[in-house]
Amino acid sequence: SGIEAQLFIELANREQWRNVHIVAHPLHILRTYTHVVTAILHSNNRKLWAYAKTGVPQPWHEQSRGGQGNTLGTRIEGVLQGEYERLQKYFEQEDIVSCEEVFEYHYQRDN
Repeated sequence: SGIEAQLFIELANREQWRNVHIVAHPLHILRTYTHVVTAILHSNNRKLWAYAKTGVPQPWHEQSRGGQGNTLGTRIEGVLQGEYERLQKYFEQEDIVSCEEVFEYHYQRDN
């Protein structure tokens, strides 16, 4: 999602959009949104605001596949944990900005 976010924000900047809306599965929305905010902050465009919307929610206790289809487990047990681990890994590799930077971005967007 990092490359897709970067290309999306390049398009938004080229087209001079001021607002972008992303839609993702509830399990992916935090990571997807963090990648988009990272791309915006790295582009130095402080006038582009991103908004996130989740797709249709699904029961947390049902079996689901995550990790590109490689992980099977309930959404709350295995898949959500995998999302958290990916976020941690991307942050440690400096592929995404910190939670604090995402919160500051929100504050600037909404004030």
